[in-house]
Amino acid sequence: MGNGNGELRRRLLALFQEEAQDHLRALREGVLELEGDPLPARRAAVLEGIFRGAHSLKGAARTVNLPDLVAVCQRLEDVLARLQRGLLSPSPALLDGIQEVLALLPGLLPAAGAEAINAPAATLEKTRDALAALERTADGAANGAAATGGRPRAEGPQPPAEAPPPRAEARGAASGAGADAEEQPIRMRTSALQRLLGQVEELSAVRALATPRAAEARALRAALDEWERRWAGLAPGLRACLADRAAASAGLAGGSPAELLDALERGDELLRRARAAAGVLAAGLERDGAAYDRALDGLTEAARRALTVPFSAAFAGLALLVRDLARGQGKEAELTFEGTEVEIDRRVVEEMKDAFVHLVRNAIDHGIETPAVRAARGKPRRGTVAVRVAPLPGGKVEVTVADDGAGIDAGNVRAAAVRRGLLTAGQAAELDDATASDLAFRSGVTTSPLVTDLSGRGLGLAIVREKAERLGGAAEARSTAGAGAVFRIVVPLALTAFRGLLLRAGGEDFVLPLRAVERTLRVKPGDIAPVENRETVAYNGRRIAVAWLAELLGRPGGHAAGTEAALPAVVLAGGDPLALVVDEVLGEEPAVTKPLPYPLRRVRHLAGAAVLGGGRVAPVLHAPDLRRTAAGMGRSATAAAGPAARTRAVLVAEDSITSRTLLRNILESAGYRVRTAADGAEALAELRAGEFDLLVSDVEMPRLDGFALTAAVRADPRFAGLPVVLVTARESREDREKGIEAGANAYLVKSSFDQSNLLEVVARLL
Repeated sequence: MGNGNGELRRRLLALFQEEAQDHLRALREGVLELEGDPLPARRAAVLEGIFRGAHSLKGAARTVNLPDLVAVCQRLEDVLARLQRGLLSPSPALLDGIQEVLALLPGLLPAAGAEAINAPAATLEKTRDALAALERTADGAANGAAATGGRPRAEGPQPPAEAPPPRAEARGAASGAGADAEEQPIRMRTSALQRLLGQVEELSAVRALATPRAAEARALRAALDEWERRWAGLAPGLRACLADRAAASAGLAGGSPAELLDALERGDELLRRARAAAGVLAAGLERDGAAYDRALDGLTEAARRALTVPFSAAFAGLALLVRDLARGQGKEAELTFEGTEVEIDRRVVEEMKDAFVHLVRNAIDHGIETPAVRAARGKPRRGTVAVRVAPLPGGKVEVTVADDGAGIDAGNVRAAAVRRGLLTAGQAAELDDATASDLAFRSGVTTSPLVTDLSGRGLGLAIVREKAERLGGAAEARSTAGAGAVFRIVVPLALTAFRGLLLRAGGEDFVLPLRAVERTLRVKPGDIAPVENRETVAYNGRRIAVAWLAELLGRPGGHAAGTEAALPAVVLAGGDPLALVVDEVLGEEPAVTKPLPYPLRRVRHLAGAAVLGGGRVAPVLHAPDLRRTAAGMGRSATAAAGPAARTRAVLVAEDSITSRTLLRNILESAGYRVRTAADGAEALAELRAGEFDLLVSDVEMPRLDGFALTAAVRADPRFAGLPVVLVTARESREDREKGIEAGANAYLVKSSFDQSNLLEVVARLL
């Protein structure tokens, strides 16, 4: 019984976590709407919703026996009740205090699979401190109103003093009309819905296996028809021969004429019956197949609709993110939406959600200027990030994320691409601004002067493009200097079956989605010529790169020496044209993509596995990966001829011996040569006495702190190009700005420190 109760509690806690996250998101968005000062009638409705949300969260926490969270919700509800009754006004200070408490509440939720009823002590203490500050703000506002002999003005109709329990409302909704009850939403795990749709799609493969059976039955019927026609011509003569006893005795042995005639008659009857049965079987299989297709189409559509959500689900919480990021950087910004009622596959939402977070964060961090700068440029002090969703033909949807900030500096992007080794200076100079802006999607390309725990690594936009391309979509950027930037993302509305080109390379079959194919052609080895260390072939009046698919995939095969025969090739659509030479193009086939199982969630060059007609399984190729690998092989050939890289030297300045030892071990394990200094003054002396490729420094140190050390480094012409990474516990916006002003290249916060982040930043700066 105990085990059963434990399992039940785990299931209840899992459901509670999902419900609590929904309540917290709605609460924070409600308070955010209040910050926008809505009209009086709307304000009353928002206040009502916020109060009900807190009340529902408290009730749900009590149901799963989480007393700490119940107590916190009760204190928060008391403040919200005073706000709802008009005893308090929604001042900025009060709303900031509520937001601070709500931001801490996720830390009081139990971890996945946990059964503990007590929240972590440190998190609980921090939440109680925030609540106490909120209550002091509320009491101060109430006392101020009392001292002036009045009460805060509450515009619009006053809500009831006590909100009715949410459970009663739920019962009333459930007892409504049948049609309304059918539309009541239920809570179900996305993974369960995905498994359901996966099983439905498996039926498509089963149907593909059954399709040849009807063809085989028709072929059998045709063979029997042919035999019956031939038998009809032979039978009369054979019967006449058997009827002549003398002729039969002379020409046939092993049986009497009567027995042979009887066998012929029975064979004739069996032939007619077999022919009729084959006809019935063929007709039945075709009829059953048509019925199966209708049922399967309906079931597939129902399963897909169960996985369909409004596009707004992809942007849940982004308004709060904009608020928090903007305030953290001393900026003012708002997020607007248009067209987010468009329905989309939940799996697409989950795949792209992080990408949209990157785009919005990029707009705030790199695009929107501070109010003072915007005012000086004649712009409103508050910046705008606008999200627009619009359906496209062919089952796709376009999402644009636009801001009215400073735009993308094409010159800085060119310079970053050259530093990253993606282009030569000459190639960068030839790019127009639109093409240069698109380079921002390349991994490692960033125009940020400072690397922080939030941005500056050049990975965010690269992730956006990769996620869109993995779904068969695309991403591009447009910008107008000083007027803002627009990022356009195209993704499919649903993950469905597709048509693919079946290829053979290195003795194996692969599927390349037709949407990734521009055309097929045949390439003669004599037509291939090297250009800038890459093999190329003439195509549509220009030369495009050529690569052997088997080589890209690490399969045997590739260049066929000594042959002049034309080879089949596939030109990839989109991006830089690339011709993939293959062993054979086998033709088009409908396919259903299946994701790779754990631990093969992400395998380079593969987007999944395809179930083909007849039940065969073949890997699905990921065209963007193939294009990147081909480009990398061209660059590596050039790099191989260069001099061997020497071991880089790093100086670590840190007064804490524990932190100093940790940083030294991390860097030495990665192959760097490391020296250490116990403070800023010692570090400066080390720099002047030796040769170093990079400086890693704490901020708070005796004699000379990290900011002063960085400023001293930048003031010395000998160290003008020395990269400086500050690793510190000081995480305020003012400290980050001091790091920028001092000349640091990266600013990493110890509270979110990860050794992979440090190594990634060091590798990029070197």
